[in-house]
Amino acid sequence: MPTFQSVLDFWFGPLETRAAARPEWFRKDPAFDGEIARRFGSLHRAASRRELEAWRMSAQPMLALVVLLDQFSRNLYRDDARAFAQDAHARECSREALERGDDLALLPVERQFLYLPFVHGEDAADQDRGVELMRSLESFGPTRCTSWSRAASWPPAGRNWPTRSRRPVTALSCRPNWRTPIRYRAASLTRSPIPSPDGLVR
Repeated sequence: MPTFQSVLDFWFGPLETRAAARPEWFRKDPAFDGEIARRFGSLHRAASRRELEAWRMSAQPMLALVVLLDQFSRNLYRDDARAFAQDAHARECSREALERGDDLALLPVERQFLYLPFVHGEDAADQDRGVELMRSLESFGPTRCTSWSRAASWPPAGRNWPTRSRRPVTALSCRPNWRTPIRYRAASLTRSPIPSPDGLVR
């Protein structure tokens, strides 16, 4: 079975060159998704069954677990409610990591993936925390994914997108974004989802 280090090396690249964002993170890329399924599908299933809880012991393995739960879920299950099924587990791990100060032991480009589970949350307090945490990275240029500025102007640039995502949570006490047709099929949501590029489920 792959190790936590293999997850980190795949997602971020080798440690010696790990500094900048990757465009694959925030766009639809079937080849990238397929590689995740081939290399880490069984590992993701193990994490979903809470069989990798030992990875919560320290910063690096905890980061790998959060990436598995929060990010790989979205790559493996696009256009499927299972893409969000591990969000609460990922947020639980991120909360524990931040209480321990794990984020301060990570590179900024790694740190943002401990913060994203809060941005993905439905709870307004989690969203507020996620926006605040992401803003703490604004001085670190390498954490910005340059492809965002070319992707249908969504997100508009850098990390402004958590703030835009936060607004409908305040208005509707949930997050009626591009996951709405998948996760919220109830007719009680009367507002239109926020537009997003095809396949973008971050």
